[in-house]
Amino acid sequence: MIDRAILLKLTLVAVIVCTMAAGAALAVWGRAAAGGVAVGAALGLVPFLSWSFIASAIAASPRRRLLAVLLLIAKGALYAAVLYVTVTRKLVDPVGVTAGIGLASFTFIAGTLFGPRREGVGA
Repeated sequence: MIDRAILLKLTLVAVIVCTMAAGAALAVWGRAAAGGVAVGAALGLVPFLSWSFIASAIAASPRRRLLAVLLLIAKGALYAAVLYVTVTRKLVDPVGVTAGIGLASFTFIAGTLFGPRREGVGA
């Protein structure tokens, strides 16, 4: 079960960290890098924010496998479309996108590993 309060708190922390990283990228490398970090951060948050919805939708559906495949294909198409539009048209820096995805993911992983533990959870 995904704890909604922890998810929202980690999302807020990830947004703050990625905003600071985008500001630093803007100061050092310019708008394309900062935009890349912002786009990457948004794409990095998608898996963490969507798994709760995807898991509940799959659990409630009688055709679980088909729904799981369709939702994951839709998520992959979202990634492909955003990356195609932003990176191939040179609106953002691809290194910034990679940094944003990695930073958002790392924030969630570090917050989960080193954050406060709930009673009765884990070994």
